[in-house]
Amino acid sequence: MLSNEGVKKARWHVDHINLDEHFKLVYTIHAFTHNRLECLLAAGLQSKPVNGFGCSDCACKSHLFYRLYDPADEVVKVFRKYGLEPLVEEIL
Repeated sequence: MLSNEGVKKARWHVDHINLDEHFKLVYTIHAFTHNRLECLLAAGLQSKPVNGFGCSDCACKSHLFYRLYDPADEVVKVFRKYGLEPLVEEIL
């Protein structure tokens, strides 16, 4: 991921939003798997999508969703629904 200092050129969607002053990345939720589950997980989180974000290589509407609340519990639940053990890591 791109540093806040902008040392590297923004490549991924998350790099671009991480540089926005209105956005603060506070943690990540991920899991180790050999399966391609990104679209399945995104489908499990459907609501208020940011259209076209993170899905240029698939037919999904989005892989980013807007929430008025902290979605950590919701995301962890979807990971576990598909047999994944989610890892939650704070960003310092």
